[in-house]
Amino acid sequence: MRVVNRWTRMIACLTVAAWGGATLAARDLVVAAGGAALTADCGDASGVVARLPEGHIVRLRFAIAGASNRCYSVSTDWEGQAVAGYVSKAEVQGLEEFEQARKDSSAAQIAASAVRSIRLAPPPSTPAEPAPTQDREAIEGAIHALEASTPQKAPGMLSALPPEHRDAAVLRAQAYLEMTRPSDAWSALEPALRAKNSTDPDLLGLAGVAMFQQNRMPEARQYLKQSLAIQPNLSFQKLYASIEREQKTETSDEAAYGSRFVLRYEGESLPQAAARALAKDFDREINRITGQLGCSLNDRLTVIVQTLDNYRRSTGAAEWSGGRYDGRIHIAVPPSGEVDDFVRSTFAHEFVHACLSRTGLWPAWMHEGLAQELSGRRLGEQERAMLVALRNGPGLPKLERLGGGWAALGDREAAVAYSLALAAAQILRQDLQDYGLRNLLQQPERIGDVQKQLDTKLQNAFQR
Repeated sequence: MRVVNRWTRMIACLTVAAWGGATLAARDLVVAAGGAALTADCGDASGVVARLPEGHIVRLRFAIAGASNRCYSVSTDWEGQAVAGYVSKAEVQGLEEFEQARKDSSAAQIAASAVRSIRLAPPPSTPAEPAPTQDREAIEGAIHALEASTPQKAPGMLSALPPEHRDAAVLRAQAYLEMTRPSDAWSALEPALRAKNSTDPDLLGLAGVAMFQQNRMPEARQYLKQSLAIQPNLSFQKLYASIEREQKTETSDEAAYGSRFVLRYEGESLPQAAARALAKDFDREINRITGQLGCSLNDRLTVIVQTLDNYRRSTGAAEWSGGRYDGRIHIAVPPSGEVDDFVRSTFAHEFVHACLSRTGLWPAWMHEGLAQELSGRRLGEQERAMLVALRNGPGLPKLERLGGGWAALGDREAAVAYSLALAAAQILRQDLQDYGLRNLLQQPERIGDVQKQLDTKLQNAFQR
């Protein structure tokens, strides 16, 4: 059975894991107590290839996941023959330490940490050098907006300060980078960099992040290198090292262009005609989603399409993450090279993340729920039954509790989080329609009340 057929049956929000090539080749898993069923397809109990006993060694190939089920594709020797298939994550052991190291090295997390590593304090006011009250209030307001996870408010608060004002430039850039709007961040940094003769390590470091988010890697490396030469910064150093690693494995050297993005791809993974057709498909998805959410692309988005193996080597995506978005969208095509509906829906999912990020910082449930909903995912009967049982048992978790990163969630928690987020997004769209949803995204202060209303509606929706 071709791998691409398995892909089309996976939940659209989730993609293959990004295991490093060398580490993957040496990654052995051990069958857990109770044994494991090696199946021809993920979650297909009827297609058992072999019954593997406890302690049997299997070799990890890659991982795929659904909202209620995670599988590993593995190979092993069985009865004198090499066989391959799928096992449930619960049936094998041996990845915890590797997974944690991989999560810690995620380029997206490193870039976010780099942005937040610069912590400004309000300007001091002394009798010898009083800070203008208006300037001080603007800086304090912007700092508070960033600390309160409302970066979209910061640029407006700083609008009266001149472009070359150093602290204002840092805060504007941090706000735009939090929203993955790198061209706006660069526009905020450039006048201050000129005024400082490019010797301010914070401005240079943030310029490096802005270049990284635009996929301008040589410039990103140069700015980060200059920053680190002036002042050590562990977060900038980690991002610099991550870029160096990615550059060594990056092979996407061909390009096709959409109206608001550049599609970079490997000639070995996509014929030129297929890349152009895919760019048109992606353009249609962008037009549809921007119309529904009201976000705008002020800078050209980078989309990187790679073979499965190269995707594993060059990214640090979570084992069951929704594709890969770090200011750029990364998409893996199946080993067959065929571009199918799964690839297109994965792009739609990731573009929702890109779109929402450009409007502000939103709760994880909203990101993942709308990404599933707008990429065509629907709540299945099994997931609905799970939420009904939870509602009438220990109770559904409040949406405000579904925050932070989801990569560390266990199987059960991940199933609940993704299913509940999707259910909430479906209710939200049904109630607000596209016009109301666009208005909500312009009024982040409403999200607390919206969450409470959705909590009540979810309780009602999943009564027995």
